[in-house]
Amino acid sequence: AINNNILKAQEILRELNASLNLDKGGEFAVTMRRLYNYYDLQLSQSNLRKDPEGVKLVIRLLTVIRNAWSEMLAGGGSRVVDERAELQLQAA
Repeated sequence: AINNNILKAQEILRELNASLNLDKGGEFAVTMRRLYNYYDLQLSQSNLRKDPEGVKLVIRLLTVIRNAWSEMLAGGGSRVVDERAELQLQAA
């Protein structure tokens, strides 16, 4: 069951990654692509090693991005998402 959930999460990340428009999205799209690739790698390694730490890490990081999107939609502007994504790349 855990394996199937990880695979579903990876499918979602890959779909999000494929939906990025690097021409129109500029640096932000490139940053998100790098993050989605990093998340996918963490999930793959976690699944192979049967170690939940990679899954926990991805959940924490995606929660930050989700919260930033929520804040942006509530009126914080896209700068919020840009900043949070960049901080994650610096930490990765």
